[in-house]
Amino acid sequence: MIKLDFSVTIAFFLFISLLLVFLKWVIYNYSKEDEAHPSLQVTQCPYCTHLFFDFGKSLYKTCPNCKSLITLQDESNKKG
Repeated sequence: MIKLDFSVTIAFFLFISLLLVFLKWVIYNYSKEDEAHPSLQVTQCPYCTHLFFDFGKSLYKTCPNCKSLITLQDESNKKG
């Protein structure tokens, strides 16, 4: 029979559980294929030209600087 100290056993189980959580987190982050690159989610307000990140998927965005409501149509006019 293998004799282990109680503190070594607790340390071993904590290490294994933290390792499993870390591996699950890494696999979860690399399995996201539908998320766009953060640089593609930068929005420019057509009214005050403030640049901000928009990670939401709603049709309406609110500029944090001037609080104006930006619609999808406003962004298409901005692009050309």
